[in-house]
Amino acid sequence: NILGLLSDSLPSQISQATSLVTVDLQNNFLGSQAPLPFEFFTSLESLATLNLRINSFAGPIATTIGQLPDSLAQLDISANAFTGFLPSEIGQLVALTDLRIARSDFQTEPNGACQDTDVNPLGCLQGTIPTELGKLVNMRTLWLFEHSFTGVLPTELGNMVSLSE
Repeated sequence: NILGLLSDSLPSQISQATSLVTVDLQNNFLGSQAPLPFEFFTSLESLATLNLRINSFAGPIATTIGQLPDSLAQLDISANAFTGFLPSEIGQLVALTDLRIARSDFQTEPNGACQDTDVNPLGCLQGTIPTELGKLVNMRTLWLFEHSFTGVLPTELGNMVSLSE
């Protein structure tokens, strides 16, 4: 766990440590408002936990999210500046039990649109929640709050029979 010591880009040594089980880089200054390069973590075959919460990643969540290791059980990319849509490829992460893509430090307009605060401007996901999330049947924790999703909840989310949070 490296708190507040890193800025800009991810340390290249991490992607070379292929036996890592946990990568916890929360609360740093990584990303410099750039997209999160999920392909950086694909070589970590034993990776079970990836925590990149509270950094500076911005823009769309790349479809390469679906290429994260099959062993990944916990993914927290909350409190970054993501925009656009939640990609359907997230449904390929079938071992996930804990997925957190929540926002923080913002306000919601009466029409449901996200509004950044002056303190910490963050992005906002929009569109519909992909039905492919229903493939994540082992899910216990799912945080998608504080975004501008539209439409109805997919009935496929009912496949998450262990969901408790």
